[in-house]
Amino acid sequence: MKKGFRIFFLVFFLIAGSACSRRVIRTASDGGESKLPPSELKSESELHESAPLQQATPMQVASLQLTEQARRYLEKKDLESAIRILERAITLHPGNGENYYLLADAWALKKNIEQAMEFNRLAEMYLKQDRTWMERIEAQRRYIQQKR
Repeated sequence: MKKGFRIFFLVFFLIAGSACSRRVIRTASDGGESKLPPSELKSESELHESAPLQQATPMQVASLQLTEQARRYLEKKDLESAIRILERAITLHPGNGENYYLLADAWALKKNIEQAMEFNRLAEMYLKQDRTWMERIEAQRRYIQQKR
């Protein structure tokens, strides 16, 4: 009886422990927030407070790391580096609408209105299910149009 009891607890703790060690992410396409100008952008943890959790792939993790790196470049107004990094992030995880949103910011700051509007449109396409993101995308669109 004791041996069966020990095996049960051993198996239970192994299963419980493996479930706790999974890496999870919250993708921008699931929710989040950010604002213009880029200097006021929120951190990754603030962006995804309301987003559902999902299993992360290595490519998604790498993409999110690149997104954070690009955000720092935007804050420093290093637009060329931000654009280059965001393009790499999109290659790794094309469904992350936040990258398109940030690219729209970068292109707007470079005064390339056509590019900014195109990336704003793509951000809307990927983030249309999230009301908070849609409000930000619409505000971004108005901001871009004012630059014309």
